[in-house]
Amino acid sequence: MTRNEARKRAATAAGQARKAGKFRRLPSWPPGKPRPTFASDAEEAAFLRSYSFARYWEAQAATGEGPARRAPKVHVYPSRFTDERWSRLEAAAARRGESVAAVLRDLVRQLPVPERRKSARRSPVRRRTG
Repeated sequence: MTRNEARKRAATAAGQARKAGKFRRLPSWPPGKPRPTFASDAEEAAFLRSYSFARYWEAQAATGEGPARRAPKVHVYPSRFTDERWSRLEAAAARRGESVAAVLRDLVRQLPVPERRKSARRSPVRRRTG
């Protein structure tokens, strides 16, 4: 079965289920209305299941707004510290009002950047023997 055939079958099945009353049409969340805050994850999940957000996200995309996206993290490196060093890191972070991760990133940023050396390869020159 091709991908198009599978899509057609799924659309047909969804249409039949809708006609049979198995699916109810969700009300649309208004595009300009802000999303409420929730006391628990269960409350938020119930809210998200009770509305259709298609018009909301279309409006967000049209205005260029939308959820703020962070730059992707390139590398994550697990590391182990002794209790003494970890407490020193936590104390430094508390003094700065930052997280331990921010202190570590700052320490790495302060490291000198090594200069790139030209490769020590020699050009392939044939020597005459003879």
